[in-house]
Amino acid sequence: MTFKKIDENTIRCVLTESDMEENDIGLADFFSSNRDKIHDFLENIMERAREEIGYENDGNMLSMQLMPLPNNGLAITITGSRNREFDDVLGNMQNMLKELASPARQADGSVDNTEAQIQDDDTGAVREVVPPTCRIFGFDSLDSVVCYCNAVRGYAKNMKTSLYKSNDGTYYLEISKGRGAKQKFLSACLEANEYAREVECGALFVNNMREHYDCIMAKKVIENTKYL
Repeated sequence: MTFKKIDENTIRCVLTESDMEENDIGLADFFSSNRDKIHDFLENIMERAREEIGYENDGNMLSMQLMPLPNNGLAITITGSRNREFDDVLGNMQNMLKELASPARQADGSVDNTEAQIQDDDTGAVREVVPPTCRIFGFDSLDSVVCYCNAVRGYAKNMKTSLYKSNDGTYYLEISKGRGAKQKFLSACLEANEYAREVECGALFVNNMREHYDCIMAKKVIENTKYL
């Protein structure tokens, strides 16, 4: 179990398969009605984060993002705030996981079959959980974009990427899995969090970005930034 402090309010915890087994936790548990187990698990994470990286918050959470990793690992990003209670956060997270349980469709309408299976404890049904195949990250500078692309260029060449710049100077990198392997796409997204903040990839934001922001590079951003 490793921790990284993203900013004053946000941390990321990366768990390997052995970490998950040691804590007796899995994706299926986040579907479970046993909120006490999840609550205890997250309290353990917060305590470990306090000990290892000095992270302090008021005990409540604004948001929690889960990203399945290769080899049955899991990345959990937690943002602290006084404004939201644990039950609200867990409820929203369960809704997100249920949405992921539906096969994701690419822009051409095809189904992405890179899935994992988890069991819904409420119904006993086995759900197919499909990680999102499109992510957007906001970078504070072009230099940060270049540094990120340099870090992932060795394995992320088959992904579809576009780069936009907003009026406030933020650079938005859109990453789609494309022909790349699922594990490499997840690794590239995890690496992006080291240089940028993830933006909710909703249709409203995406359409606004594509229509109103300056398109710096329409494709092959990771490949072409080596010439900047």
